[in-house]
Amino acid sequence: MKFRNRNPIALGTSADYGRLLMFGLFFLLPMVSMSIDVDHPNNISTSEALRKNGRILKDKSIFVFPELRENPIKWNDSIPQGKIKNYSIEKPFLLAAQPNEYYVYQLGVWALNKDVEDIKIQFSDFKDNSGATISLTKMTCFNKEGIDFKGESFLKNVNVSAGKVQALWVGIDLEGIEKGSYTGSVSVTVGNEK
Repeated sequence: MKFRNRNPIALGTSADYGRLLMFGLFFLLPMVSMSIDVDHPNNISTSEALRKNGRILKDKSIFVFPELRENPIKWNDSIPQGKIKNYSIEKPFLLAAQPNEYYVYQLGVWALNKDVEDIKIQFSDFKDNSGATISLTKMTCFNKEGIDFKGESFLKNVNVSAGKVQALWVGIDLEGIEKGSYTGSVSVTVGNEK
């Protein structure tokens, strides 16, 4: 299965400022703006989703869906209902960021019928119409690699049990990147399946 991010990263938009401001208020005034989602009504259990959408998802071992940082994946046993409906439609996944920030988003990886081992993630360069580039070296998946508390680099395998969803946290370093709309792709693979 291949997740393509053909969506622009719009740097410096006022819409993102409003989102960041609202996100900040959530932490400053949790009793005013917080809603507790005990039963997660906007989600559907992975077993129910597979039962309802088995025809669409047949012959796949994983289902990958993107999420913005403002709407993080909270459950490993359910997925947002709308994600499967849009599966056959290639829609842009838009990320709105500020220049020089470190932008973070998620990719949910749902192991459909069997355990999957050693999920791989591959980035392309993101480019705008003028030729400016965000190098793939400025992107990372925190679940797969990083720097430990000793300052040493590490690599890690990510496995997902059947019926479970694993959130992959992805970061893009936008330091020194010019404002613009950038397009690129991210591929998630398990074995030979994209």
